[in-house]
Amino acid sequence: MDFQHLEAFINIAKFKNLTKASKEMHCVQSSLSHKLKQLEDELETNLFLRKKYGMELTESGAKFLSYAENLLELRKEAKSELNLNSKSQKAFTLGFQESFFRSSFASELELSKLKNSYQFSFQFAFADTLLERLRNTEIDYAVIAARKAPKEFKTIKKFEDEIVLVLPKDIKSISEIDINSTKPLHLGESCFFARFLQYFLEEQGLYINLSVKNFSLETITLLISQGFGFSILPKSFIANHSLYNELNIIELKKRSKFQYYLLKNKFAKIGIYEKEGFNISF
Repeated sequence: MDFQHLEAFINIAKFKNLTKASKEMHCVQSSLSHKLKQLEDELETNLFLRKKYGMELTESGAKFLSYAENLLELRKEAKSELNLNSKSQKAFTLGFQESFFRSSFASELELSKLKNSYQFSFQFAFADTLLERLRNTEIDYAVIAARKAPKEFKTIKKFEDEIVLVLPKDIKSISEIDINSTKPLHLGESCFFARFLQYFLEEQGLYINLSVKNFSLETITLLISQGFGFSILPKSFIANHSLYNELNIIELKKRSKFQYYLLKNKFAKIGIYEKEGFNISF
């Protein structure tokens, strides 16, 4: 799932017509139909009834519409928040995993304070990619999830966290899940939490190919709340989520602890967190 799929879905719902929606999005009708088909395949449900007079939302489509609109609004807000205007020529680049940026820990980086003195640029990627970019001096700082801090970088701060099992609200335990209809959801094989999910499933005697990849943690959370799947997610991300009460959160006893590490590229020209007097000690 990606934002283009959501935009296609919303425009078709608005115009109730593929031709009009494709004109609005400046694309050919076949491309729009393909995007809709991909979205329906991922959600494993039909979002529209195809009728002679046009496209009509199904019950599932009507439910999904508000979530799709909210996701696009979140993207707009994120872009606005990240487009920080600096009053200084000092600049640096921060790399994040999405889960950290959406967690309760993000405020501890005090970005709102720094924006008055520095120009930011942000990159979002999996931990392995962020480490490679640090190694190649493409970014100055990165926050990654890991069991141990990588020794080749300077660790500025660590944040203790844990993973939790996130199920649809009406499912009480993993034993109640029908794997054929409720899929394990993740961001991709390179995702730190996807590895946790794989280990957890194997411990339950479930050897499943993690084939259902999603665009974002927000998408995963939304799908779980609608009963389409389950996942392993960081507690700091899900604890304050707006859909928290629509989910069943189960704490795990084994191998649940991990840390987020704020790392610095050794060749970074600016020592932001070392010089600005922040409370960054372990």
